[in-house]
Amino acid sequence: MAKGGLFVLNIGEAGLRSILAARLSLIGRDVISVFDLADAALSRLMRDHPILLLDDATLERLPERALDRFVADERWLHVVVVSRRLPDDAEDCGRPCFLPRGEAPARLIALAEAWFTG
Repeated sequence: MAKGGLFVLNIGEAGLRSILAARLSLIGRDVISVFDLADAALSRLMRDHPILLLDDATLERLPERALDRFVADERWLHVVVVSRRLPDDAEDCGRPCFLPRGEAPARLIALAEAWFTG
């Protein structure tokens, strides 16, 4: 599998998590869903540079500046935030990559295909 082929979903909204997992699986990507990124089981499943997906619900329950720590952590190939309210300075696909909630499934699939076949 291509580098970064594993998507780690730390998505608090159950419906969104289900949709993203299904769509990624349909294009052949490996997906795991976690609640706690510090879980020891996660480190056993990690491959080189997985992609981390977060949403508003997850960021609200995590400590302040958690997103900054994820962005600085080099083990993540990409950090993607699915949000209903994008920051004014949000880069479309910078680090982190912000995706509007309503467009997230389709845009994530396009990004995944570009990252691994482009």
